[in-house]
Amino acid sequence: MVSSAVWISDLNRFNAETGLAIRPYPLAAYACMSQIAIKYGNLPVTAVFDRIEKVESKLATARSYADNDRIFPGLCYYVATGTLPKPLTSRDVPALQAADFIAWEVR
Repeated sequence: MVSSAVWISDLNRFNAETGLAIRPYPLAAYACMSQIAIKYGNLPVTAVFDRIEKVESKLATARSYADNDRIFPGLCYYVATGTLPKPLTSRDVPALQAADFIAWEVR
């Protein structure tokens, strides 16, 4: 299991100091993609995300973060992202259910 947390106040301060506009959800998704890439190397892996508002756009932004990473170029090349197919929800997938629980507890 992979997880990521973004401290909004720290991200806002970082964005203000650097003039960037990094978004929290895509940053967290990119962090998860990176963890998967480090663990599985060059094996193709699909990271499945729960359906949320505009998730495809947020995952596309996460992919752009990965594609523009100058420190670890190509790290997430083998990590595909997708969302749960309808009508499934995180309640149907124990790993996503566990991730939701952990995210709630960390919050």
